[in-house]
Amino acid sequence: MTDDDDRRLDAYFADRPFLGYLAGLPEARRRQLIKSPVCALFTLKMLPGAGQALFMKLLVCGNNRWQDFTPIEKTGEVYDIIALMLKVGIVNGDPNERIYIDPEFRTNYLVSLQTGVEDIIGMRRVPLSAEKSSKRVTVGDLAKKASERWESLLRYLALPSEHTNTQNGVGKITKQLFQQCGFTREAGSEVEITSEGFQFLLLNKVEQMWMYIINYIRYLESLGTNSRVVLEFLLRLTQCVDSAAVGASMQMQKHAESGADDKEDGLGEYGSTIGRAYYCEESWPKEISEFVNHLRELGFIFMRKRKDGYFYITPMLFYLSMSNSSIESHGELSKNRGFIIVETNFRVYAYTDSTLQLAILSTFTDMTYRFHDMSVGVLTRESVRKALQTGVTAKQIVSYLRSNAHKNSIESNGPLLCVPITVADQILLWEEERRRITHYPCLMYNMFDSEREYRDVKGFASNQGFVLWSDDTAFTLVVTESGHTTIKEWWKSTQR
Repeated sequence: MTDDDDRRLDAYFADRPFLGYLAGLPEARRRQLIKSPVCALFTLKMLPGAGQALFMKLLVCGNNRWQDFTPIEKTGEVYDIIALMLKVGIVNGDPNERIYIDPEFRTNYLVSLQTGVEDIIGMRRVPLSAEKSSKRVTVGDLAKKASERWESLLRYLALPSEHTNTQNGVGKITKQLFQQCGFTREAGSEVEITSEGFQFLLLNKVEQMWMYIINYIRYLESLGTNSRVVLEFLLRLTQCVDSAAVGASMQMQKHAESGADDKEDGLGEYGSTIGRAYYCEESWPKEISEFVNHLRELGFIFMRKRKDGYFYITPMLFYLSMSNSSIESHGELSKNRGFIIVETNFRVYAYTDSTLQLAILSTFTDMTYRFHDMSVGVLTRESVRKALQTGVTAKQIVSYLRSNAHKNSIESNGPLLCVPITVADQILLWEEERRRITHYPCLMYNMFDSEREYRDVKGFASNQGFVLWSDDTAFTLVVTESGHTTIKEWWKSTQR
């Protein structure tokens, strides 16, 4: 494969994180995973439309070359799709000649069709008559509670060391996971966000959720837990609602935020699917039971009390069935997107009541006033340097301010100058201040018996690239710490 082919593959994997995870697994583990019909079904579902169409054609016309039923103008696109399908183990063969569906994948996909979605899911619905009307939750409630759970996790990441006693819904596993991923790190007695953690906050929900899930799977593997059954259970949950409800889930989130009456939302079919409860089975293995509790923490499911013995699927789960491009085409934007105005005097106005957005902003801004729907802060040298010390970069700060600029700023000044150039340049200069001095572990030699001895040592050290600084007048030499042992051994060999 050429570099261009690799770049196109990387673009597919970035757009569909689950496929990227699957492609990165060792072949034996990948094959073990797709033995599950639900995994085969979900993998096919995550392919681009052209990939799903090609799969169906291969399923029917398996003896024909793919070039025979592909229009010439589509050959390049289909070739890229084939490379993707080869990478995740859906097809085998030579794309330049003949390809065929992997026999095991084909069998598991056909089993999923014959079995039916309800049987694949393998979970019992709670009859409507069995649910106590006083405990029924509305679709709007589910969307709101799910959003609150996920935002509490992001708020903790934005400010991990502030109000630690009031961080609700963030469990020990999530905190350990963030440290293992490099999103947070310990700084003395406190915990602070890293550059990688700040970058995580800038991702859309699809990227955030899949990055979290994939790292959670790896976390379980590091503990020796059977991660395959956990991932398979998650994929079963994603099948509980048809993919056509994804658009409705977007409406439900906006609906929950507006506080409208659920009975008037016009989404009865969606609501009847999401609002249904599923039993927690006593026969589930320990890994699944613990995972269900963790999904509750993330907002993917809602469980009022553990003793109730059932849970609800929330709209949050649908993001796992989407690609990054599809979420953008649906216009999925944070309700507070486009809320920042930055002035040339470094004053920042944030027109939002979101504690999450304000928590992110406060990582590099000195917040001075807060009102009901607007907060005011100032970009100072100290506030920016504090963020820089945690690993956040100046480029990330400027990018965040631009990507969340108020629409009036963009209309007046454009997508780049919505953050005044003087402010953007000053943030970059504050970062450069920290690079004026470079520290190197080193050793100093200054007790030479003669000028010749000094010249010999300097000559050898220079040839090896170990010299950092020298003064020929004072016969002083500074060398790298890594080169000290080599110089010492060389010196001993010359004295024999």
